[in-house]
Amino acid sequence: MLDVYQPSPAAGSDRINIVAIWEVNYWATRWGITPEQLFLAVAEVGDNVREVQAYLARTQREAMQALSGRC
Repeated sequence: MLDVYQPSPAAGSDRINIVAIWEVNYWATRWGITPEQLFLAVAEVGDNVREVQAYLARTQREAMQALSGRC
């Protein structure tokens, strides 16, 4: 299998560039979500990496609570 070079965001970068498809793919893969879910998260909270990560964690917790009937 060939390893394909996939760039990653610059060290210290705290923003997600949703215009760069390679960066969208990087963050979506890193967080185990689809690019569409990433676009929705950025639309909801902006492009700050920490805020997007917190939003994804919060929505995942809410979904798990809804599934378990503790909502």
